[in-house]
Amino acid sequence: MISVTSHNPTRRHTPPRDVTDPSTLVTVEKWVLDRRKTVGNKIPVVLMANKCDTVEEDEEVSTQLDSFCYNNGIARWFSSSAKDDVNVEEAFDFLADQLMKNENAKSSTT
Repeated sequence: MISVTSHNPTRRHTPPRDVTDPSTLVTVEKWVLDRRKTVGNKIPVVLMANKCDTVEEDEEVSTQLDSFCYNNGIARWFSSSAKDDVNVEEAFDFLADQLMKNENAKSSTT
């Protein structure tokens, strides 16, 4: 599980969300606001909906997370399990792809 303990603005841009605890969205929202103050929108953010191995898939939760990400400028969310290594690599591959796209777009405008 990636923790949000670093003050380095270029690290840990995947806020964790415990799908078994809806109150963690409040923490994620604060985390995103803090990161946006530090680095603006330069670095894409994905949301890790962790502990998917402990709950059944829920359409209502999926809709809530889609809406939350849209409203908070989060590029995408991933249902994940740090314990079982579900979607961890996929999330980082997505982030790397987004960073490369941002860098290529930046290079083409300069």
